[in-house]
Amino acid sequence: MKCSFYNPQNATSPLCRDAALPTVFCHIVLGLQAALLGGGRPLMQRVGDFRLGTRSKEDSFNKDYFDFTPTLKDCCPSDISLAMPSKILRVIWKAMKNLDTIVPGVLHPSTIMYYPEIKLYANKPIYLDDNFRVTKNVYLAGDGAGTSRGITAAWASGMRSARGMITSLG
Repeated sequence: MKCSFYNPQNATSPLCRDAALPTVFCHIVLGLQAALLGGGRPLMQRVGDFRLGTRSKEDSFNKDYFDFTPTLKDCCPSDISLAMPSKILRVIWKAMKNLDTIVPGVLHPSTIMYYPEIKLYANKPIYLDDNFRVTKNVYLAGDGAGTSRGITAAWASGMRSARGMITSLG
């Protein structure tokens, strides 16, 4: 008699198939998992610890270790692999290795990785012109300003804003 719990017919079914919006549901679950691990704060881990498969600890983020101060001070030193699926980690690691060939130092042991990155695209300011001007001499451009989604569009919106600024200077 052969006994197995593995059902090959379900091997390709999405994990979140029963949710109304599967991808949104999965992202919420991953975000909640990170929030639980970090006590409501984002997680941070040094690349050196990530490579070794160990959790970053608070004392490794002092000036004596690598003289590298974290950008975000209110983060929880942790192991981001506890909050992220391994397939996603492998893709991120591959991208970081590729980026390190272009920008040497990205994979330095002191580089700090933060998780999760939460993007909100609800910003919809009212612009006075096509150059993203919101009031006299105030322009909003880039990914966080609600003018774009992604680095290429952020660059383009910055160029449009710069043209508007140059035009306004006469």
